[in-house]
Amino acid sequence: MIKSRLFNGILFSFVVIFSIVLGEYALKLKGVKRFQTWLEMNEKGFVENRSNFKALGFTTDSTIIYSIDKYGLRETESVITHDSSTKILVLGDSFAFGLYLKDEDTILHQLNKETNSSILFYNGGVGGSGSADQLWNFRKYSSEIKFDEVIILMNYDDVDRTINQNLFVLENGKLIESQRYKPTFWYYFIHHSQWHSFLEKNSRLYFYRSKLFWKYLFFYDDYKFYSEKTKYLWPKVESLYASNEYSTKMWVKLLELFKNECESSQIKLKLVTTGTPADSLRNPHTYKIYNQLDSLVHEIGIPLIDLRTVLLEKSEGDLRKLQLYPDDHPNPKAAKIIAQEILKVWYRDKINEK
Repeated sequence: MIKSRLFNGILFSFVVIFSIVLGEYALKLKGVKRFQTWLEMNEKGFVENRSNFKALGFTTDSTIIYSIDKYGLRETESVITHDSSTKILVLGDSFAFGLYLKDEDTILHQLNKETNSSILFYNGGVGGSGSADQLWNFRKYSSEIKFDEVIILMNYDDVDRTINQNLFVLENGKLIESQRYKPTFWYYFIHHSQWHSFLEKNSRLYFYRSKLFWKYLFFYDDYKFYSEKTKYLWPKVESLYASNEYSTKMWVKLLELFKNECESSQIKLKLVTTGTPADSLRNPHTYKIYNQLDSLVHEIGIPLIDLRTVLLEKSEGDLRKLQLYPDDHPNPKAAKIIAQEILKVWYRDKINEK
């Protein structure tokens, strides 16, 4: 009986191990990349980078390491602290962060490459973030580092993400802080553990399980209980229709708040588009903003560089030439164009002075 149980136990262990190895091999043959999550959800519900972390990522043809410093900024070798330098924080989503790009190919690296340390650009990009997340990340970064300027690298989904994540609600013309997602006990117990990061880094099968954790286990979603026991303030449902002016007014108020907080710290605020047009079907709220971007930003009083026309011309009418096709993230050529345009319009004289 004991021998039989021992044999069955060994056989079961062998089957489990064999299934895991077979599954890993099958996913490898399929071209599935190993990937390690460096994104986190702050207690207040906004998306941020995991500080002091080196995450395994990948380009279109190889693996790379994304290095995140103690502040949650993506590190590049070119950023060295000089007290006499003009320090500029660049905020945005994965386009600003440089997803799928090596350090030397990101927009931020290209910016720092030409300034000779007279101006230092800091990479505050956070994948999947919207305008509201970026305000919260600005508050976090600026509490640690004294910046002279902030550039928001606006992308095609910023406003829709802000609406979806419900970090702010516009009520009677005033912005009120709210929240949709809140990390659960399991998020802290699993996501911050070394074994979780190790398995994500080394197992394709486990990364699939990790995605399920993020979807079903790691967060309390207030929206799921919207009609029953919501804890946070929500806008009226009819306000969220794309035909309504709610999202436009909220974005304007959000940028005004951003500007006021910058000015109170004697920081200049600027806005740049990534050059990628908004999609009216997938991103109706951001699309609406883009259609009146010049007038809205002029009304708020923030300097703007809209790169949509420039990138379309540089790509000879086919933006896929500047994208990591079939993905729409900027390729190294696009990153360089974006950096050159920012430097040409705003910083060429300052660079030449040095």
